Amino acid sequence: QSYTLWRSVYSVTRRVQGRLNDVGLLCATFAKRDSETGRYTSDAEALLQMISRYVRLFHLLFYASVTTRFAPLKTPKGLKALVAAGALTAEERDGLLE
Repeated sequence: QSYTLWRSVYSVTRRVQGRLNDVGLLCATFAKRDSETGRYTSDAEALLQMISRYVRLFHLLFYASVTTRFAPLKTPKGLKALVAAGALTAEERDGLLE
C-alpha cells in the first residue's frame, strides 16, 4: 500500500511539474521585451515575478494536499505562517479561507 501511494503521488507530481514547466516556458517566451536591449520590460518583469511566486505557492499547497508532512500548511495557522514567510499575501489567505 505504501508503494502504491508513493507511486500515485510521484506520478501526479511529475505531471504537475511538467505542466508548470510549460507555463514557465510560455511566459518567458511571450513576455514583452525591450526592442533595443532584449530585456523584459518592467511590466513583463513584474508579471513574471508574480507568476513565479504563484507557482512556488502552488507547489507548497499542492504538497500540503498530498502529504501528511506538509498538511499543516493548508490549515488557517499554516496559511498564517505562509503570510509571515512572504509566500502568501493576507488578501490571498483570506480568499482561500472563504
